[in-house]
Amino acid sequence: RMIMYNLLKVAAIVVFGVFIGIGINRYVLTERDKFVEIVTKKGDKIHVRLTDNNNVWLNSKSSIRYPANFTGTNRYVEIRGEVFFRLQNKDYRSVIIRCNGTDIIGNTAEFNAKTDTSTHITEITVQSGWIALSDPMWNNEQIILEEGFKGTVDERLPLLIEQNRNPNYQAWKTGKLTFYRAPLLAVAETLSDVYEVDIQINGEVKYCFVTSKYDNKSIDIILDDIKRQFQTSISRES
Repeated sequence: RMIMYNLLKVAAIVVFGVFIGIGINRYVLTERDKFVEIVTKKGDKIHVRLTDNNNVWLNSKSSIRYPANFTGTNRYVEIRGEVFFRLQNKDYRSVIIRCNGTDIIGNTAEFNAKTDTSTHITEITVQSGWIALSDPMWNNEQIILEEGFKGTVDERLPLLIEQNRNPNYQAWKTGKLTFYRAPLLAVAETLSDVYEVDIQINGEVKYCFVTSKYDNKSIDIILDDIKRQFQTSISRES
């Protein structure tokens, strides 16, 4: 069964989904539960194994909170910041991840979830498999998000599903960056986000295009390469 949302009548934006038969209950992890909470500081990135074959990677300034012992049909997790999940449940029990009030329901999938508590915007990008999304804004209906697609949950536009066109959404985890005819200004924004530095590029050169690949290079090496290409000065602040 297909459903379609009219997102504030924005032309050419079509959102679609499929209802699925995963039954879930809205939940809250209370202080009575025995739970594990992991918080990363600025610059830290860590890998955590939850249970079975379920693995997560936390970006800088992120957190994950989950019961010490998963019980019942579903496993519940709460996250903030940016987290990459690799779910491989052989027993078909789903993991339910809450971020900014949205539930991500997955069984066998790889996806990146990025939340911003100040703007209340959540971006979920699926690398492999599929997941379901559920949110009170859509009356808790469950909507499929498939491999290669990104879902953006926003209070202004309840749900936008589009093909993922950002090759660097996982750069914080993989260390790999790919730019193909990307404006230097956009490159600077990506580098600022991945390396957590403030990069300023002045002058018309900011509109020049960059085509380069970097594999686990330091920010200094990347900036030196860009300086050589465009004969320009770039300032950065940590």
